[in-house]
Amino acid sequence: MTQHKMITNGFRGLLTTGLVAMLVACGGSGGGGSDDSDLASVSTEVLSQGSIQRFGSVYVNDIRYSRSATGEVLIDDNPSANEDSLRIGMRVKLRGRYNDDGTGTYDSIEVDNELKGPIATNSILIPDLLHPGYVGSFVVLGTKVLVGDGVFFDESGPGDTVNSLADLDDTSGLEDVVEVSGWFNEFGELEALRIEKKAEDLATFLGDLRKLEVKGTVASVNTGNMLFTYDSGLVVNYMNAEIDNDLPSNPANWVGLYVESKCDPDAPAFAMNGSSCFSGTTLLATKVDNEAPEMAGGFQAEFEGIITNFNDLDDFKVGGYPVAAARANIFCGNTVLGDGVKVKVRGNVIKVNDVNTVDASSVGCRQAKTVRLEGQVTSGGSTFTLLGITVVTNSKTERKDLGSDNPGTSEFVKMLGFVDGTDTVIAVRVEGEDSIDPDDFIVQAPKGQVTAVDENNDRFTLLGVTVDTSVLQDDDFEGLNDLSIGRVAFYEALENGTAPAVKAKGTYDTNTNTLTAREVELEEND
Repeated sequence: MTQHKMITNGFRGLLTTGLVAMLVACGGSGGGGSDDSDLASVSTEVLSQGSIQRFGSVYVNDIRYSRSATGEVLIDDNPSANEDSLRIGMRVKLRGRYNDDGTGTYDSIEVDNELKGPIATNSILIPDLLHPGYVGSFVVLGTKVLVGDGVFFDESGPGDTVNSLADLDDTSGLEDVVEVSGWFNEFGELEALRIEKKAEDLATFLGDLRKLEVKGTVASVNTGNMLFTYDSGLVVNYMNAEIDNDLPSNPANWVGLYVESKCDPDAPAFAMNGSSCFSGTTLLATKVDNEAPEMAGGFQAEFEGIITNFNDLDDFKVGGYPVAAARANIFCGNTVLGDGVKVKVRGNVIKVNDVNTVDASSVGCRQAKTVRLEGQVTSGGSTFTLLGITVVTNSKTERKDLGSDNPGTSEFVKMLGFVDGTDTVIAVRVEGEDSIDPDDFIVQAPKGQVTAVDENNDRFTLLGVTVDTSVLQDDDFEGLNDLSIGRVAFYEALENGTAPAVKAKGTYDTNTNTLTAREVELEEND
């Protein structure tokens, strides 16, 4: 295995979307309230694209979906797959319906990976100096894959356990074959959400008659030589490929389309050519499919990704989906929408110039710094105090099940919000509760709000609240993947790690402004 200059702790994680829909800021546009109301109040057909968050049915984009009587799961075009074949972190396309109670029912779930192939020789960079916001990167089929702290490493694949970028092999002749799902950015780079090792090397992978796969946007076409080039720079030879009927008959018109190329070593075209699937610069395609998002008017669409092709608020794309958002509620704080911004979009599908387009009701930015508080109010009002933290509401704050317009003193509430540029906590949603177990009060905030880290005395400060960890066992310290990482690794992550957020759950003492934790956890910041 290649020896890298720096090995990170590489906590495995899952990019959840638990609070994205509720991010709001003073700079948001449009009407008030959280965009969650778009979901629970309707019973309509839905197209949802996102990562699987957890099971007990299937959770995608924070909605719990149960299988319909005819529901099916598709993995690699295999109709015999089922829910047992699904894994946390898989990106999926889900079609179904929202129910009146806020849950959903799915008719189909299709696993939606972007890339499957060998890691390029000596391409793993830890760190990647050109991408300092990431743990590192590697290249697969000419596509740069960016790996952040929140990537979920699926350990169900063959060979050695892989739970970090440093565990992958790019040694010549021994390059791991991996499956990657994620989001393409405006430069054609794939920001990974999930990585699974599929084989120890390319010969083993192809020997099992499995396919190389790559998706992306076509940048140019050489019709004379029957080649096209992706935004990433990968060249595809489509001379003997089966072409999807949904693609234009003239390949010159493929430019700008989102397509998938596959090389199947068992396909007749492969045998006719007698070449290898991948030469290092060119993929021999046996099939080229149109992967343009399938949307129909009348559907409610919900998906996440990175903005590309941004012209104005009524003309941009997210994950290949055309979006019009000039009339949407924008939940992005001080972030200005544009290419490269990570967002979650909800809205109805309509026709705009004969193109199916999402008429967005809400756009939420993933960069917002989420705060979650659960406990008993000690001072009520439009500005209230919860767990010693001052929280400000405004006209956009969603209020639910409260005793009055604003949280009252001694009322039990759950609050979701964010920290603005002046370190003020702004409430997005405040929801009243009949009661909350005093051992289950919660403070969750961005890691940037962690101060006074003192492992020797078992304490740190989170959003101004002292968190006492002295009664915890090693198993009570959890990483991004909900698995125990132990006391030492947790405090090391507080000091030097890049986990986005920290959560503490326990008993709060108003006299000392201390939360005695029974559980602490590294969290995603969304």
